[in-house]
Order: sequence, then structure tokens, then C-alpha cells
Amino acid sequence: MTGSTDERPSIGKVYDAINAVKTDVAVIVAQLTMINAGRDDHERRIRALERRSWSFAGVAAIAGAVLARVADQIIK
Repeated sequence: MTGSTDERPSIGKVYDAINAVKTDVAVIVAQLTMINAGRDDHERRIRALERRSWSFAGVAAIAGAVLARVADQIIK
């Protein structure tokens, strides 16, 4: 039989392939670490904006109540 499909890669080729995969995995891990750091920063900024918006809403509610009371006293 010519063109036998029973050919196996050499140990050297397997070793090289494993090292290439190992290098690729190291690159992926480094990229994921950077992505996670960026995501954490993004989440922190969003939470800070949410806290500010609720603070402004509270201040606006109090100011509205005070202004309504003052306007009521002026009108009387």
C-alpha cells in the first residue's frame, strides 16, 4: 500500500506543538488579565455614577419639598 495513513509525528514535532500551545495559552491568560482589570475599573466607575445620580435625586427631592413649603408660605 502506498501513502500509508499510519504515519505518526515525531516526538520532536509533538514537543514543538505542545510548546506552541503553551505559549498561546500564556498570551491568552495575559490578555484576559488585562481585560479583567479593565472590566473592574469600568464597573467601579459605573457604581460611582450610580451613587451620584441617587444623591442628586435625593437632593432634588428635598429641595423640591423645601421650595414647595416656601412657596406655600409666600402665597398665604
